[in-house]
Amino acid sequence: AGKIGIWHWDVKNNILTWSKEQKVIYGFSDTETITNATQFNDLIFPEDLKRIQDDQSEGNKLEHEHDFRIIRKNDGEIRWLKSRARNVVNEQGELQFISGVNIDITEQVLALNKIQENEERFRNLAETLPQMVWVMNAQGKIEYVSKNWKEYSGIDDVEEAWNYMMHPDERERLTSYWKQVFAEKKGY
Repeated sequence: AGKIGIWHWDVKNNILTWSKEQKVIYGFSDTETITNATQFNDLIFPEDLKRIQDDQSEGNKLEHEHDFRIIRKNDGEIRWLKSRARNVVNEQGELQFISGVNIDITEQVLALNKIQENEERFRNLAETLPQMVWVMNAQGKIEYVSKNWKEYSGIDDVEEAWNYMMHPDERERLTSYWKQVFAEKKGY
Protein backbone atom coordinates (compact mmCIF):
# COMPACT_ATOMS: atom_id res chain seq x y z
CA ALA A 1 0.00 0.00 0.00
CA GLY A 2 1.15 3.52 -0.73
CA LYS A 3 2.07 6.10 1.85
CA ILE A 4 -0.58 8.67 2.75
CA GLY A 5 0.23 12.30 3.50
CA ILE A 6 -2.12 14.95 4.87
CA TRP A 7 -1.98 18.64 3.96
CA HIS A 8 -3.85 21.85 4.69
CA TRP A 9 -3.64 25.15 2.81
CA ASP A 10 -4.79 28.42 4.35
CA VAL A 11 -5.57 30.07 1.01
CA LYS A 12 -6.08 33.60 2.34
CA ASN A 13 -2.66 33.69 4.05
CA ASN A 14 -0.99 31.24 1.62
CA ILE A 15 0.24 29.02 4.46
CA LEU A 16 0.71 25.36 3.70
CA THR A 17 0.95 22.73 6.45
CA TRP A 18 2.12 19.16 5.81
CA SER A 19 2.10 16.00 7.89
CA LYS A 20 5.35 14.11 8.43
CA GLU A 21 4.19 11.47 5.92
CA GLN A 22 3.50 14.16 3.31
CA LYS A 23 7.06 15.43 3.70
CA VAL A 24 8.43 11.90 3.20
CA ILE A 25 6.39 11.43 0.01
CA TYR A 26 7.76 14.66 -1.45
CA GLY A 27 11.34 13.99 -0.34
CA PHE A 28 11.61 16.53 2.48
CA SER A 29 13.34 15.86 5.79
CA ASP A 30 11.48 16.27 9.09
CA THR A 31 13.23 19.55 9.75
CA GLU A 32 12.50 21.09 6.35
CA THR A 33 9.37 23.12 5.88
CA ILE A 34 7.34 24.01 2.87
CA THR A 35 5.49 27.19 3.62
CA ASN A 36 3.39 28.10 0.60
CA ALA A 37 1.58 26.68 -2.41
CA THR A 38 4.15 27.98 -4.90
CA GLN A 39 6.83 25.75 -3.39
CA PHE A 40 4.41 22.83 -3.57
CA ASN A 41 3.46 23.54 -7.20
CA ASP A 42 7.13 23.63 -8.23
CA LEU A 43 7.38 19.89 -7.47
CA ILE A 44 4.48 18.89 -9.76
CA PHE A 45 4.99 18.08 -13.44
CA PRO A 46 3.95 21.22 -15.37
CA GLU A 47 1.36 19.48 -17.60
CA ASP A 48 -0.17 17.78 -14.55
CA LEU A 49 -0.23 21.06 -12.63
CA LYS A 50 -2.03 22.80 -15.51
CA ARG A 51 -4.68 20.06 -15.60
CA ILE A 52 -5.20 20.36 -11.82
CA GLN A 53 -5.42 24.15 -11.93
CA ASP A 54 -7.85 24.05 -14.86
CA ASP A 55 -10.10 21.66 -12.95
CA GLN A 56 -9.97 23.74 -9.77
CA SER A 57 -10.88 26.91 -11.65
CA GLU A 58 -14.07 25.34 -13.05
CA GLY A 59 -17.10 26.44 -11.06
CA ASN A 60 -17.49 26.04 -7.34
CA LYS A 61 -16.57 22.41 -6.85
CA LEU A 62 -16.05 21.56 -3.21
CA GLU A 63 -14.20 18.30 -3.79
CA HIS A 64 -11.35 17.43 -6.13
CA GLU A 65 -9.53 14.25 -7.03
CA HIS A 66 -6.44 14.11 -9.23
CA ASP A 67 -3.68 11.72 -10.21
CA PHE A 68 -0.41 13.48 -10.93
CA ARG A 69 3.37 13.15 -10.95
CA ILE A 70 5.89 14.84 -8.73
CA ILE A 71 9.66 15.07 -8.73
CA ARG A 72 10.87 14.39 -5.20
CA LYS A 73 13.02 17.16 -3.74
CA ASN A 74 15.77 15.04 -2.16
CA ASP A 75 16.48 12.48 -4.89
CA GLY A 76 14.68 13.65 -8.06
CA GLU A 77 12.67 10.43 -8.18
CA ILE A 78 9.39 10.64 -10.07
CA ARG A 79 6.39 9.52 -8.00
CA TRP A 80 2.70 9.18 -8.88
CA LEU A 81 0.16 10.55 -6.41
CA LYS A 82 -3.59 10.47 -6.04
CA SER A 83 -4.84 13.59 -4.31
CA ARG A 84 -8.24 14.04 -2.73
CA ALA A 85 -9.06 17.52 -1.47
CA ARG A 86 -11.97 19.46 -0.06
CA ASN A 87 -12.50 23.21 -0.33
CA VAL A 88 -13.83 25.14 2.67
CA VAL A 89 -15.60 28.40 1.87
CA ASN A 90 -16.94 31.16 4.11
CA GLU A 91 -20.56 32.41 4.21
CA GLN A 92 -19.88 34.63 1.17
CA GLY A 93 -18.66 31.61 -0.81
CA GLU A 94 -15.01 32.72 -0.73
CA LEU A 95 -12.41 29.98 -0.60
CA GLN A 96 -10.73 29.92 2.81
CA PHE A 97 -8.98 26.57 3.11
CA ILE A 98 -8.24 23.45 1.14
CA SER A 99 -7.51 20.25 3.04
CA GLY A 100 -6.59 16.94 1.55
CA VAL A 101 -4.62 13.75 1.38
CA ASN A 102 -2.02 12.55 -1.09
CA ILE A 103 -1.63 8.83 -1.62
CA ASP A 104 1.56 7.54 -3.22
CA ILE A 105 0.27 5.25 -6.01
CA THR A 106 3.60 4.84 -7.81
CA GLU A 107 3.75 1.06 -7.33
CA GLN A 108 0.22 0.63 -8.67
CA VAL A 109 0.91 2.84 -11.71
CA LEU A 110 4.13 0.96 -12.50
CA ALA A 111 2.35 -2.41 -12.13
CA LEU A 112 -0.46 -1.27 -14.43
CA ASN A 113 2.09 -0.03 -16.99
CA LYS A 114 3.84 -3.43 -16.87
CA ILE A 115 0.53 -5.22 -17.42
CA GLN A 116 -0.24 -2.98 -20.40
CA GLU A 117 3.23 -3.59 -21.86
CA ASN A 118 2.80 -7.36 -21.49
CA GLU A 119 -0.64 -7.23 -23.06
CA GLU A 120 0.76 -5.25 -26.00
CA ARG A 121 3.55 -7.82 -26.40
CA PHE A 122 1.00 -10.64 -26.36
CA ARG A 123 -1.18 -8.90 -28.95
CA ASN A 124 1.80 -8.24 -31.22
CA LEU A 125 2.82 -11.89 -30.98
CA ALA A 126 -0.73 -13.18 -31.48
CA GLU A 127 -1.27 -10.96 -34.52
CA THR A 128 1.94 -12.10 -36.22
CA LEU A 129 1.51 -15.85 -35.68
CA PRO A 130 0.20 -17.75 -38.70
CA GLN A 131 -2.33 -19.40 -36.36
CA MET A 132 -5.78 -18.63 -35.01
CA VAL A 133 -5.35 -17.30 -31.47
CA TRP A 134 -8.19 -16.76 -29.03
CA VAL A 135 -8.59 -15.99 -25.34
CA MET A 136 -11.59 -16.99 -23.28
CA ASN A 137 -12.27 -15.80 -19.72
CA ALA A 138 -13.23 -18.00 -16.76
CA GLN A 139 -16.93 -17.54 -17.53
CA GLY A 140 -16.52 -18.87 -21.07
CA LYS A 141 -16.76 -15.53 -22.86
CA ILE A 142 -14.32 -14.99 -25.69
CA GLU A 143 -12.35 -11.81 -24.94
CA TYR A 144 -9.88 -11.78 -27.80
CA VAL A 145 -9.38 -13.31 -31.23
CA SER A 146 -6.52 -12.68 -33.59
CA LYS A 147 -7.02 -11.27 -37.05
CA ASN A 148 -6.26 -14.74 -38.49
CA TRP A 149 -9.32 -16.07 -36.67
CA LYS A 150 -11.55 -13.57 -38.44
CA GLU A 151 -9.77 -14.03 -41.78
CA TYR A 152 -10.09 -17.82 -41.59
CA SER A 153 -13.74 -17.90 -40.55
CA GLY A 154 -14.84 -14.90 -42.61
CA ILE A 155 -17.26 -14.05 -39.79
CA ASP A 156 -16.98 -10.94 -37.62
CA ASP A 157 -19.17 -12.24 -34.78
CA VAL A 158 -16.85 -14.42 -32.72
CA GLU A 159 -19.60 -16.49 -31.09
CA GLU A 160 -21.14 -17.18 -34.49
CA ALA A 161 -17.74 -18.08 -35.94
CA TRP A 162 -17.05 -20.41 -33.02
CA ASN A 163 -20.25 -22.36 -33.71
CA TYR A 164 -19.71 -22.28 -37.48
CA MET A 165 -16.20 -23.72 -37.26
CA MET A 166 -17.28 -26.76 -35.19
CA HIS A 167 -18.37 -29.75 -37.19
CA PRO A 168 -22.17 -30.07 -36.91
CA ASP A 169 -21.85 -33.64 -35.59
CA GLU A 170 -19.57 -32.42 -32.76
CA ARG A 171 -21.23 -29.09 -31.93
CA GLU A 172 -23.67 -30.38 -29.29
CA ARG A 173 -21.08 -32.57 -27.54
CA LEU A 174 -18.42 -29.81 -27.49
CA THR A 175 -20.88 -27.14 -26.38
CA SER A 176 -22.05 -29.37 -23.52
CA TYR A 177 -18.44 -30.12 -22.56
CA TRP A 178 -17.48 -26.41 -22.53
CA LYS A 179 -20.49 -25.57 -20.34
CA GLN A 180 -19.44 -28.33 -17.92
CA VAL A 181 -15.84 -27.09 -17.85
CA PHE A 182 -16.91 -23.58 -16.89
CA ALA A 183 -19.63 -24.70 -14.47
CA GLU A 184 -17.19 -26.95 -12.59
CA LYS A 185 -14.26 -24.55 -13.03
CA LYS A 186 -11.95 -27.31 -14.20
CA GLY A 187 -9.35 -27.49 -16.93
CA TYR A 188 -10.07 -28.85 -20.34
